[in-house]
Amino acid sequence: MRLKAGSEALLREWKDSIISDKSLRFSPWAENYLGTPTKGMDKETVLSQLISRIDTESMCDSAVAMMDEFDCLVVSSLLVSDGLDIDALRRVLAGGWSYSEIDYRVAQLVDRLLVYKRGDGVIKVNPLLSEGLERRLPLAEILFGSDIQVAAQGHNDGYVHRSSATIQDVLLAAYATLKEEGDPTLKAGTLSSKALRGFSRIFKGDAKAIAWIENLFEALFLAKILDKADHGLEADIPAIQELLEISPKELPFALAELWISGAKPKAFRSLAEAFAPFLVRRFVFSEAGIARFALLSGGASMREEWTCGLASALEKFGLLEKTAAGYRSLLESLRGRWSLPLPEGSRAAPAVAIDGTGAIHAMEGTGIRDIITLCGICSLKSAGETWEFAVTKNSARRAFESGLSPDEIQGILAGITERPLPQTIAYDLISWKRQFDSVRLFKGYVIATDADTSALIEKSLVSQASVFERIALGVYFIPSPHFEQAKASLAGIGIALPKPLTARMPGNPRHRGSPLESPGMPKPVLGPSFVDFEVSRPGIFEPRTQSASLHPIKGLLDELERAGLDTEAKKPIAERILRRLVYTREQLHAIVELEKNTLGAAQARPCAKGLDFQGKIRVITSAMKSRYPRLEVKWIRQKVAVVDILRPTSLKKTASDYELEGELVATGKPLTIRVGAILSVCHENGFHSGDEL
Repeated sequence: MRLKAGSEALLREWKDSIISDKSLRFSPWAENYLGTPTKGMDKETVLSQLISRIDTESMCDSAVAMMDEFDCLVVSSLLVSDGLDIDALRRVLAGGWSYSEIDYRVAQLVDRLLVYKRGDGVIKVNPLLSEGLERRLPLAEILFGSDIQVAAQGHNDGYVHRSSATIQDVLLAAYATLKEEGDPTLKAGTLSSKALRGFSRIFKGDAKAIAWIENLFEALFLAKILDKADHGLEADIPAIQELLEISPKELPFALAELWISGAKPKAFRSLAEAFAPFLVRRFVFSEAGIARFALLSGGASMREEWTCGLASALEKFGLLEKTAAGYRSLLESLRGRWSLPLPEGSRAAPAVAIDGTGAIHAMEGTGIRDIITLCGICSLKSAGETWEFAVTKNSARRAFESGLSPDEIQGILAGITERPLPQTIAYDLISWKRQFDSVRLFKGYVIATDADTSALIEKSLVSQASVFERIALGVYFIPSPHFEQAKASLAGIGIALPKPLTARMPGNPRHRGSPLESPGMPKPVLGPSFVDFEVSRPGIFEPRTQSASLHPIKGLLDELERAGLDTEAKKPIAERILRRLVYTREQLHAIVELEKNTLGAAQARPCAKGLDFQGKIRVITSAMKSRYPRLEVKWIRQKVAVVDILRPTSLKKTASDYELEGELVATGKPLTIRVGAILSVCHENGFHSGDEL
């Protein structure tokens, strides 16, 4: 065989590892492979002879023929990753071998010249054998494959219902619904029955698409792109739009990362690139193979939630399907219906049509940004091979609230369709805008002036129409962000603003009449409107008849924040305070203490002690079924009571007793304990590798 180009440095590294290995008895070891005495020869000469002996096809054939399952897994892992340290290798082999057995077997592989260990602890494949081993070993099947690999042409075997929708379609429908309904979820964050019926109508009863929708909302909540607040649902619309512009071939991986990490996706492109060859082959993964894929494609620093959750996440977004053979990879969810954004100045061919009834039809190939725009100003009626939209009263209202005029909406639709719009749409938009403007809601400051002051304002500050909006004769609205600017402008023309006043309250001795209430001043006729008066100095107005300290809601809420409860536990207590069901701090402290005691009782760890033999069996069995088992065992060893913390691996029945087998958390060494010798056993949840998660 011939070394790979550029492998001379690796060969030197391999030589140095052997020369510097203090634990290696070099002469007996070299004589074992050369078959001749090496006494008196320097190590470089011996290694040169050893290289000529190893660097043959027959040596590589023999090495492969003698490999067992452990050897194949280790060598394949090192070839794929280009080297791992012992901790990373343990994670790759987790569940099959104990730590001590892994260390022992790796040392054997070093002795057999298959691998070597560098000075920094990284283990790599012998460079003399690596190329030959790569050609001879089916690396993907060894590391990731199921025991039953089904041929690609038999891909219909075991398949469930296929969806005509794509993951991109599902995300677009969710975006359209969020824009139209605002909050389609229940208090717990799940979709309401009404929303599910709406999605079922849009996707014509496609069960697979509905399942993807539910998984999508779960992922968006986990990543805080959607969040339940006291006043309803808060949606990070720009973040969703950013997801929509991701390539369809990468989008399912981005959503899977959202679901796993609970954060905005960053690693999905490298994950998609690593997974692509398996999708093309419709590769069938084993459950352990998916975990190894996460480790080896993401690096040794890959977090635990990735290795444990990758299979579920990829299955949730249509990239994997669980069959009798294992997890089969699927291409269907990577299909894209809409074209991605083109370079600045270029535009895709028009693929949107509008008929005489005003229905808008978006066909395959429409630009994704055009579809996003349609979702913002129209209602989505159906999603199939062609998507149907309609301009409705509610969708027009959303557009008006965003600041668009009827002419601007018509311009946007005409630009997307590149055709004149039906007159009915123009008439409807004008009518709906008139209705929209008939009721106005203001939030900010209102100033009321007499006729002379009003004339001065309108003459001197005509250029500041965005700051002073006239809502009636002598009455002006000032948006909150512009208050200081407005105050300075008025001061510049000699008008000093007084302290803000509340709305008129009969019987309030501090209420000053408006200048408009002066005798002889005409009463303005105001349309129906509501003004939220924002007071610049809270607390300057006393309540009419009650003491200011009767309902100290803010103080009680502040006290609750310092109570040490988590967010979910605080919510129902805060609701009680806001409903004025809590009056004193003493009452609040009692409620908090009760809540803490309840939580403490709910979180008590399961234990069994004394003569409760069956209870001990139940605790051990339950721990072994949990995700991250860890047991605290107090038992009699050599007539002395000791306490050990271990990860249980098996519970075996003997002729007269049960035996618990596991690994000590502190050392990784195996340990066997008779259940009859156990004084007490407790299951501690949420631990892995000795560290609390």
